[in-house]
Amino acid sequence: MHIVKFFLSLFLSIFFLIESKAQFSKTEYEALKKEIDKAEKLGGSGKYAEAIEIYKAMFALVQNTDSASLKAELLNDIGLMYDYSADYEQALNHYLNALKICEKYNLIKQKAHTYNNIGALFFLQSKYDDALSFFELSLKTEIIAENEQGKAQSYENIGIIHKKLSRFDKAESFYLDAFEIYKNLQDSVSIAGIFHNLGELFLIQKKYSKALEFFISAFEIEKKTKYLESQCYTLNSLSETYLAIKNYNKAEELCRQSLTLSENIKFIDQKKYSYELFSKIMEEKSDFSSALKYYKLFKQLNDSIFNTDKDQKFEELHVKYQTEKKENTIARQNAELANEKNKLLFVIILSFIFVGFSIALSIFHYRKMRAYKTLVQLNIEIAEKNLPLATKIKPIDSDNETFIAIRKQLSDLMETEKPYLKNNFSIDDLADALETNSKYISKIINDYCGSNFSTYINKRRIEYARTLLLNPDYDNLTLQAVAEMSGFGNRATFINAFKKYTGVTPSYFLTHKNEILL
Repeated sequence: MHIVKFFLSLFLSIFFLIESKAQFSKTEYEALKKEIDKAEKLGGSGKYAEAIEIYKAMFALVQNTDSASLKAELLNDIGLMYDYSADYEQALNHYLNALKICEKYNLIKQKAHTYNNIGALFFLQSKYDDALSFFELSLKTEIIAENEQGKAQSYENIGIIHKKLSRFDKAESFYLDAFEIYKNLQDSVSIAGIFHNLGELFLIQKKYSKALEFFISAFEIEKKTKYLESQCYTLNSLSETYLAIKNYNKAEELCRQSLTLSENIKFIDQKKYSYELFSKIMEEKSDFSSALKYYKLFKQLNDSIFNTDKDQKFEELHVKYQTEKKENTIARQNAELANEKNKLLFVIILSFIFVGFSIALSIFHYRKMRAYKTLVQLNIEIAEKNLPLATKIKPIDSDNETFIAIRKQLSDLMETEKPYLKNNFSIDDLADALETNSKYISKIINDYCGSNFSTYINKRRIEYARTLLLNPDYDNLTLQAVAEMSGFGNRATFINAFKKYTGVTPSYFLTHKNEILL
């Protein structure tokens, strides 16, 4: 959904800049266009803070002009950058300000675009009812604007929400509405996406013949469009479906095709999934030797760079380090930064001397960078000592043998199998693995670790991601790849979680780690 939003925003920015051309001189227009291009490139490469600064500067330039459409679109662009940075509050504020302009000047197309952005924002936060409301508003507005592509996208988004809420009949209905429009527009790529969504929908409901029908249709289109990553997904989905109906030979054939393709294009996530599928297929065929072989390959891909000791001693050391060392250091650094900012303001007010301001600003920037580098160093030290990101441990009732046993099983499972590296890993999955119920698991995590299930799993994923980023063998990985290997569903969630638990963004960590390690 992020990729769709980015390119849609890019197109609209260019469109509304061209539309506003008459309101600027040739020199002003060329300068604006150059800055928009620069900001879009920065946003596309993940440099969201830099892009935000440029977009804000441009908004300040056009704020007092009559170009309402450009002002609304710039606010959407700023919101989108905050969205990708996982600063959802700032993103929502800018989207709502854009919406006010759209409503005041009756900018129908941009209003629909803004509704869609807000819906996607709530979707990322798993606020599905709120997301559904805004996607429905986007659909109504697209219908008024007679924008067929926008209508189809809104239908698809609404279908995704109903699928998340297990309203399968409604999800199917909206997917089919989107399909009819994509068919009329001859948009084969979007049609393949709809077919894959329908296949997943029927696979969840165990309607295997329908699932196969749509996965096969999606794959036929994907072969023509040459989208190799999509082909990997669909081949594995077909293999999973054939495995479910016990057609093991066909499942093996398709899984092998996906594995070969994922190896050729270095698609690590689907390569892992192919190994896992192979292991299940071989186990069903009673070829336990091959099942073990592929399971080991799957485990090696997961565990080759992450092997940490999670015994009680290390957890206690980590808690002490986190509470007494890191938090105090972070607080001290933040206080130092705040103090320096006040000094700068004082110097500016008293002196109005440009040279003095520049020197003070340089000092502030240096200390700010030093503070962030200190955080990088602290995180490297934690990783080198194999200290996990655990919360403060609370004692368990020593008389409750059931909880003690489950806690031991939980610790062993997390240490040996690392199930949290699987995307969409849920508390029900964990309960199934431990052969108990989710209420017991939730209570143990809450009482013993002092956190909820989501926090517990995300902290372990960040431990893994941090170790990945420190391993020179994986320097060529993108942040998207690191997010997927660590179990996160998307890049934005990963960046938000990494910054929350380490104090710095993964990009900053990557940029400055070598300064510490050398």
